[in-house]
Amino acid sequence: MSHRINVKCDGNGGTSSIDKVKDTIVFGTSGNCNFLSFSFVDANGNNWTPPGFTGPDPANGAGATVSYAYDGSPIPANGYTFRYTTDSKMLGDGTGVIKNK
Repeated sequence: MSHRINVKCDGNGGTSSIDKVKDTIVFGTSGNCNFLSFSFVDANGNNWTPPGFTGPDPANGAGATVSYAYDGSPIPANGYTFRYTTDSKMLGDGTGVIKNK
């Protein structure tokens, strides 16, 4: 099973919520663009993979979708920030936050 999180090609990833259950989290777009890169970022803006997540797949974070295995561990209240770039010519870079429900 998997949980899909759609982000917009215009760069507004928003805040997404997931259940605290083992699952595959799939990040995708509306289909009008593809990811050039996708990663979680730490408080200093460095790429990282947060606790409880394994991935990404594909490893370069590029393509129509990017997925991570999630083990169901609690996510801190402020969530985990992610950033992405797309092949959309206008406003193709974005950020978002993932939290638990």
